[in-house]
Amino acid sequence: MAANICTDGHAASHITQVSLGVSCPLTNSGYLALSKIIAAGGPNFVATDLQMNEAESAANRRDDQRVELEHYPAKVICHTGEYLCTLRDVSTLGAGLSFLHAVPPEPRILLQLANGLTYPIERVWIGKRQAGYRFGCEVTLEEFTQSESGHEARAIHLDIAACAKVGDGRNASMVRVENISCEGVRFQCEHEFALNCLLGFSIDGLDKRIGQLRWRDGKQCGMQFQHRLTEQELADCVLQLQPFGSPFPNMLGDMLANARAA
Repeated sequence: MAANICTDGHAASHITQVSLGVSCPLTNSGYLALSKIIAAGGPNFVATDLQMNEAESAANRRDDQRVELEHYPAKVICHTGEYLCTLRDVSTLGAGLSFLHAVPPEPRILLQLANGLTYPIERVWIGKRQAGYRFGCEVTLEEFTQSESGHEARAIHLDIAACAKVGDGRNASMVRVENISCEGVRFQCEHEFALNCLLGFSIDGLDKRIGQLRWRDGKQCGMQFQHRLTEQELADCVLQLQPFGSPFPNMLGDMLANARAA
């Protein structure tokens, strides 16, 4: 299979967009190596599998710091909202991400780990539900490998702005959801439900869930689901609530704007 590689008008070796099938993804460093081949091929160059494999092998020999990760959940932050992703591999140059839906269309976004570390990233290739990004800042591999071991994995919380309905069988209330994870949800609620009571939770894009009200701080409440969501359920729900192309201002909007301006 061949891959169509598009280059811009400023420098033939600068890759701006890649359309690939899932069967032949390349790492960021592989594309840097492939750029030398592209430079001699012109703006409509078509790379063969052999050329791509040779470029990838050469890049891997030079970049022996690339680390393969095993189910490393994270999230990306776009102008349209926050979306679940999985880190497949990482190096000091960039990272490969996979998604449970289409790849977010924005080329420059933020990557945030469960521990809160946040990185500006820029897409260099895209495939079916996966893409490769280069970092817009200096990183060390320890930032990723240390957070992967020694502690139980933290839940990924996705900030959203959506309405939902909660009720205990006697009282029901519309609430404003602030974030959601596989384990539970945080929302603003006018009605004071009793702590540790069981609540039904209904929101677009998700079957009704039952959970326990675990904490309350003023109008802000935290609910833990009796049965955790699958990552696919969470990803599908969030994409329906904040589809691509519908700008949603979030707490990291200023950071994203700064990253885009860099």
